[in-house]
Amino acid sequence: MLYDYLLTHYKPNEPIFIEDITLPISHTHLLQRLKSLCDTGKIKIFSKGIYYIPKESILKNGITLSPTTVINHKYIMRSGKIIGYHAGHALANQIGLSTQVPCVTEIVTNNTVTECRKETLCGQEFIIRKARCPITNNNYYILQLLDLLNDLDKFTDKPHNEVYDAIRKYLKAYHITKEEITQYIGTYPSKAAEILLNCLSNQQKVTNEECSSFDSSMDPFYSEENMSHLKRLIDDVKSDKAKLTEHELIED
Repeated sequence: MLYDYLLTHYKPNEPIFIEDITLPISHTHLLQRLKSLCDTGKIKIFSKGIYYIPKESILKNGITLSPTTVINHKYIMRSGKIIGYHAGHALANQIGLSTQVPCVTEIVTNNTVTECRKETLCGQEFIIRKARCPITNNNYYILQLLDLLNDLDKFTDKPHNEVYDAIRKYLKAYHITKEEITQYIGTYPSKAAEILLNCLSNQQKVTNEECSSFDSSMDPFYSEENMSHLKRLIDDVKSDKAKLTEHELIED
């Protein structure tokens, strides 16, 4: 029964976290069954509480899981839902704000109660940070941008015009709207809002080849009305007029 369940719910070399297994058996019995499957080679144990179905390979010991794969399944994509995202230098590198390759991977996630901690897995170090508000499939791309803007000086040394170009392209790529920004920007220090406003107020054309046809003056997102709205929002955050409230995780 257990092996059939695992085959149905997990692909080969996909981490299986024991707390995610939903079967009507006791924890003790579950551990015994998992050990039996390990003994027969049908599954393998990665570390305490983490298993996987080995992928077929011509290699004698098969293909083992990487720490990055385990961390991503634990803190970024869990049971098909996005619960976290990469932050810091990894994100800055991804969107073209930095060429630095981080030595330590930084992740922001719903799946931790600690504000910030280090986790080491098979000798690889990760920084795990608690999300400012619940991360979902519908907002992760907004939250990770605001996170980056909040500490932008740490992650880029590029000229302002290149930084603004990269941010504008990101906004366009994810079709981020004024309403989405308004919903979450109050959760972050005003620095993120100020950088975003400066970026959107800059009326230069994006000169990068990929966005050579983009003219901010042609997009209502960059209209005078929208810029004024964001300016008022920043002022409200600075003067504590904006009241922030926590809410439960919004399911898709």
